[in-house]
Amino acid sequence: MEKQCERCGNTFQSKRDTKKFCSETCKQYAYLIRHGLNIPRLHIVTNVNDTKQQHLNMEEKITFKQPLIIKLIEDFMNNQRDLDSMISNPDSYWNKNDALMIKWVNMRLKCILHNLIRLSYKPKVFPATLSALSGAMMQFVRSNKYRLLPENYPYKFFIKQLTEKIREVTEQSANYSEIKLPLTQRRKAEFIAILYNLSSVTPLRKFSELTFD
Repeated sequence: MEKQCERCGNTFQSKRDTKKFCSETCKQYAYLIRHGLNIPRLHIVTNVNDTKQQHLNMEEKITFKQPLIIKLIEDFMNNQRDLDSMISNPDSYWNKNDALMIKWVNMRLKCILHNLIRLSYKPKVFPATLSALSGAMMQFVRSNKYRLLPENYPYKFFIKQLTEKIREVTEQSANYSEIKLPLTQRRKAEFIAILYNLSSVTPLRKFSELTFD
């Protein structure tokens, strides 16, 4: 059947009536916009052939220039493709106790990443805010649930590295009244790819609603 993409408006063929997007890129864009992430939209370049002012003969040639961050997200997601079913169905890959710990960890990881991306768009961040995130991450990696994670849990090393990085930035900002918290496009793309993998099975909770120990 012929469908119209809810993101770009192009028509495409689909065997499923429920399919909404023509490509993985459009699906990713819709996810990013739905979650309020401020990334550049597809840039449309239009060439217009204007022959006469009264009788405009317009031939539009439209090309789409993909922002770098979308390419980076796709690269990260392709590298994580084997993890999709593992993260979305933890009960199928781990025993009951391990699966419960992984769900607990995933919820807190999603909260932290979501807040880091949100803070990166703010014109200023108070060091106390960053200190609260750093303190939560330190509790996180010291918790029994994190320490007892199975070795094949894919984000265990990532969480440890992120905790150290946030701690370093927090210490460097201690003497300032306010700071900017920029993220490189590569780092932001990595966060978004992980959030995308967690999105279907892990609810987003507010930072204030969670404990990290």
